[in-house]
Amino acid sequence: MPSVSDGSDQTEFAVCAFSADSRSVSDARRFTRFTLGSWGLEPLIDTVVVIVSELLANALRHGRLRTCGSHGSPRPLWVGLLRGETTVLCTVADQSPDIPVLRRAGSFAQTGRGLQIIESLSAAWGWTDPNADGKAVWAAVPVAKRAGTPTKDSHPQTLGCGELLHRDWPKLRE
Repeated sequence: MPSVSDGSDQTEFAVCAFSADSRSVSDARRFTRFTLGSWGLEPLIDTVVVIVSELLANALRHGRLRTCGSHGSPRPLWVGLLRGETTVLCTVADQSPDIPVLRRAGSFAQTGRGLQIIESLSAAWGWTDPNADGKAVWAAVPVAKRAGTPTKDSHPQTLGCGELLHRDWPKLRE
């Protein structure tokens, strides 16, 4: 993965688990908008929201959704956002060991453009080495100089998903 910081202390991280169903994409968009807004990165919100949406949609479509324990519900998919001085790193973790393949969709195809979109909107993208627990697919978006001074109300270094969802979920639904 690319370096996201120049060594300064301006690194923040937010992570949230989402259910393995189509509603999670819109929830992840709200999570991403809220997080980047709290970091003062409004100019990047639209780009990062599209990237996270495509990463999560790909995980839902192509990832092998394993179940948790005896109750049989699918394991969650994880969305992580890492803000460094120079880059925002968007990551989606799923349970599939299959690596993503960039394909060129036909002119009339209704699907198959997710990675093309990610490639065009990000400075770089890739994935972690798959293992028995799956992999993470990531995309890096450059942060413009002077952009993203954290707002006074932004969360500290780690923004926990539970805290976000319990305390700020009504804001995300707007």
